Amino acid sequence: MEPKRYLKLNDIEAYKIAFHLSNYVWDVIEKWNVLQSVQLENNL
Repeated sequence: MEPKRYLKLNDIEAYKIAFHLSNYVWDVIEKWNVLQSVQLENNL
């Protein structure tokens, strides 16, 4: 009897692409928040 092979998330190419895209989006959001803070400080 063959052992069962369970699918891992890293085996799914679409999951890997979505994971990297999500990380990229969060990096953009972080930088955007930093830029907003700097602009607010400059306006004071």
